Amino acid sequence: MFSNRISKEKKNKIINICENNGLFEKSGKNYKLRCPFHKEKTPSCTISPEFGVYHCFGCGKGGSFNELYIALGYYEVI
Repeated sequence: MFSNRISKEKKNKIINICENNGLFEKSGKNYKLRCPFHKEKTPSCTISPEFGVYHCFGCGKGGSFNELYIALGYYEVI
């Protein structure tokens, strides 16, 4: 399917798109957002651009940037 590795440019492009649309919120060197895999009122999902992974502390789902961005509907950028 998709490689787990995506270029730094693509990561930055996706983060900028999501940040500008209000999906992500900067939290230190990471980002946080409401998990797209379950309903929640406050952000419990953390994204680490440095490592290219995400983890939701609410439902326990985690994985690569590709999985998260596909779930958010940004597959055309990848």
